[in-house]
Amino acid sequence: MAIVPYSGQVSYNDIRSQFGSPGNFNLQSAYNGSYGTLNNYSYIQPTNPGGANYSPNQWYGYVGDYIYSSNLVTVWDAWPTIGSYPGSGTTITDTSGDFPPHNGGLYNGTSWSNSNGGWWVFDGIDDYIAGFSPYWTFANEVTVDIWIKWDVAINYGQGVGQGVFNNYDNYGDNMWLMHGNGGGQQTLTIYAWDNTYSLVGGATTSYLTTGNWYNLIGVISAAGSYMYTNGSLTGTGGGFGGNNMNVTPSSCLFGGGDVRYDFRRMGGAIAAIHIYNTAFNQAQVDQNFNALRGRFSI
Repeated sequence: MAIVPYSGQVSYNDIRSQFGSPGNFNLQSAYNGSYGTLNNYSYIQPTNPGGANYSPNQWYGYVGDYIYSSNLVTVWDAWPTIGSYPGSGTTITDTSGDFPPHNGGLYNGTSWSNSNGGWWVFDGIDDYIAGFSPYWTFANEVTVDIWIKWDVAINYGQGVGQGVFNNYDNYGDNMWLMHGNGGGQQTLTIYAWDNTYSLVGGATTSYLTTGNWYNLIGVISAAGSYMYTNGSLTGTGGGFGGNNMNVTPSSCLFGGGDVRYDFRRMGGAIAAIHIYNTAFNQAQVDQNFNALRGRFSI
């Protein structure tokens, strides 16, 4: 019997057939095994991690579909099984396979929760995650895929982005933003700056309720911009046209606030950030959303 994607409870015999005896099993062996390739997000995990009792009733399986792996340039995931973050310390490892890797870190006391595999927790005051080197570029296509929730109302700029840290909106320093819209709108919009320093984009999410997890996928291409909220297209906007994205060699990847302003920090959590140098279509959006939705009970 094959273990199907996000199948919930898996029998003891299924676990043995796929991974061997649970008594000899650990998360790393699943990660490296045939059902644990990097982009598969497959795992078998005891419901009592670290406990000694490995009876069948205390094991369950989430075997996820593959996320889309072509043109993947950055993976930051707070789930220790994936390998980006071990659950402690301040280092985030880019596991996309792109070279050189785009590693990052936790700043100003950003914490970690082990719930739902793991996520980074932001206090809304000064917490953030960022990777300051090496720089990477895009032509005229980018896809930003994040798993995120807010615990307080969304304020301006709060989300993820790539640009020069604390540039106070010097347009020549900005590349792209998944930008929170304040004023009670409870939405997020994707923008980018092209190589003429013009702002393009404008695709927006649906209304986002505090306390709930969302998969937000923003896409900008030559043709236009597109925002997907939990797999559904919720907004469209302008694109690069005949231009490319702005080139900003000193830029960083930033999460938990607004890369441009040191006072715009979000109160909430981010579990995963995937960046691509291609433009997703609906099938690829569906693939990534379905691969991880079971982790957040969506």
